[in-house]
Amino acid sequence: MAEKTMKDQAELKQKLTPEQYHVTQEAGTECAFTGAYWNTKDAGMYHCVVCGAPLFDSQTKFNSGTGWPSFTKPANGGGVVEHKDSMFGMVRTEVRCATCDAHLKARPNVRQMLAAFQNAARKGAGHRTARATGQTWSQKISRNR
Repeated sequence: MAEKTMKDQAELKQKLTPEQYHVTQEAGTECAFTGAYWNTKDAGMYHCVVCGAPLFDSQTKFNSGTGWPSFTKPANGGGVVEHKDSMFGMVRTEVRCATCDAHLKARPNVRQMLAAFQNAARKGAGHRTARATGQTWSQKISRNR
């Protein structure tokens, strides 16, 4: 694994846009379906905005329906590292750049989310939400695909 390179925060604030800084340095999240790369089909390599390290090859990109770029595997050489993230009361996998430790994304545990939805539906919360919006859970999910 490559040795981590850390950049000065003042330098990063000058180099990055406020949103890039928030996502990569403060583990923020950009709004779904708004980022420059969520729906692009261009061939090539995705690189870290902080250090330039190769992260993902576009050939491994797929449409997850989440509104964020999703990939089946990192670039050759292991461009990313994963960490367990249990903030916000759920277990997620945080994906970071292996070279500079920039936050890239947090993937939720799909099984845990499904169990939470099923539990809410058993308690009636899902039905209230569906009636309030005039949609069912399946309509909400399929419209985002």
